[in-house]
Amino acid sequence: MVNAIEKSFLILEKIASSELAALTPAQLADELKLNRATCSRILKQLLGMGYVIKISRQQGYAAGPRLHTVGNICHYSKLLLQCAIPVIDRCASELQGSVLLSQLCNGRRYILHHRNCDPALHVNINRPCYDDIFVTATGLLLAAYCSKSERVNCFKIQKLHNGAFPEEFSNAEAIHDKLDNIRKQGCVKMDRGYQWVYAYPVKTGNQVNTAVGMSILKSRHTPELHQKICRTLEAAAEEISHYSEMKLVIG
Repeated sequence: MVNAIEKSFLILEKIASSELAALTPAQLADELKLNRATCSRILKQLLGMGYVIKISRQQGYAAGPRLHTVGNICHYSKLLLQCAIPVIDRCASELQGSVLLSQLCNGRRYILHHRNCDPALHVNINRPCYDDIFVTATGLLLAAYCSKSERVNCFKIQKLHNGAFPEEFSNAEAIHDKLDNIRKQGCVKMDRGYQWVYAYPVKTGNQVNTAVGMSILKSRHTPELHQKICRTLEAAAEEISHYSEMKLVIG
């Protein structure tokens, strides 16, 4: 059963990530499977706090100034991001592709930073988190560095949130062989639909819960570019690992 706090955050996340200019209480209630009266009551409280604004009775609610400023002042993983953002941006520019920094938390995948320098490759990151651990390069890599019990927990959470699964991951136990192989390789490089995707681990000590990932259109893929991407991303992940560790020790 969803409690009042979770309902409030679900509403905020839906409004913040919506491509529509505003959402009505009825739209929010229907999409989030909430009681309409409850949804209207929470929206009225969020309006009074400045987290949402009311566009009109017909159009509904949009993100407010307080929600915007919370995002701007948040210092989550500050040292990591100080190191990583310039590296990610540089890689995207050099490789002319979509490069991101991804993190695993409580069985879901979060995008901490993203830069896309290929206008032909459409990458739409508009959600607070993703239930795609077992079908994405960074998701698979991060799951590979989890313990077996953590992997099973990720599997259960992904099932709970209707996450995507490839055919070979029919059950929790079936995931271990594939993930063990990925961990031995230390990276992910694979043909995925109309793209090639890559992922390399960012390490802090012996821990890995963050990864550098990249995708390019398959039409651009060549053996020479493949080698360049592997060298560049591996060096980028090592650079972020090195400097984030240095800052943690020195800072």
